[in-house]
Amino acid sequence: MRLVALPGIISDLSGNGQFTLQDPTSGRIYTYEPPVAAMWIAIRQYDGNVRAAAQRLAFEWNEDEMAIRAEMAQSVSDWLDAGLLKCCDETAVARNYG
Repeated sequence: MRLVALPGIISDLSGNGQFTLQDPTSGRIYTYEPPVAAMWIAIRQYDGNVRAAAQRLAFEWNEDEMAIRAEMAQSVSDWLDAGLLKCCDETAVARNYG
C-alpha cells in the first residue's frame, strides 16, 4: 500500500517553516509545524511509501525509526481523515495500468 495526495491539494511552506495544506474542495486550511511538514514532504518524495519516508527522516534526524513511524502514523491518520491523502492499492494499479 502507498499513499497519494488527492488532486488539487495545495501545499505551502513559509520561510519560518510553518506548513499549510489546503483542500481546494472545502477551502479548509490545515497548519502544521516543521517536523510534520518534513513528514509530508518525505512521504511525497518516496512516492507514498511511509516506511521509506520514515527511514529517511530517522537517518536525517538521527532518531529511532520506529518512533518516527509512530509519529508519522498519527499525521497520516489525520490526513486520511481530512481527505488530504488516500490509500492506493499498488496491485490494482499494476493490474489496471501495468
